[in-house]
Amino acid sequence: MDVGGPKLIPCQEYIVVFKDTASQETINEQADQITKHGGSVTLKFDTVLRGFAAQIPPDYLLFLQNCLAEGDSQIAYIGKAGVIWCIPGH
Repeated sequence: MDVGGPKLIPCQEYIVVFKDTASQETINEQADQITKHGGSVTLKFDTVLRGFAAQIPPDYLLFLQNCLAEGDSQIAYIGKAGVIWCIPGH
């Protein structure tokens, strides 16, 4: 039954990795922007990868992807988060 009104589109979790040249301030600013746009940062990385995992609203994800595609970003890549299984011997 549709009662009208706004429909919520669920955020999906992505891993956002920044270029080596990105400052920690830039990374923190992007994390803050995700929160301001209705998402949430779920995990931060600062050793092997520089970035974070976050629930990102679809509209803001599109904005980030467009910035990345245009080369106007300190983001190296954005990937959908998931589970990876490693089975020894296979």
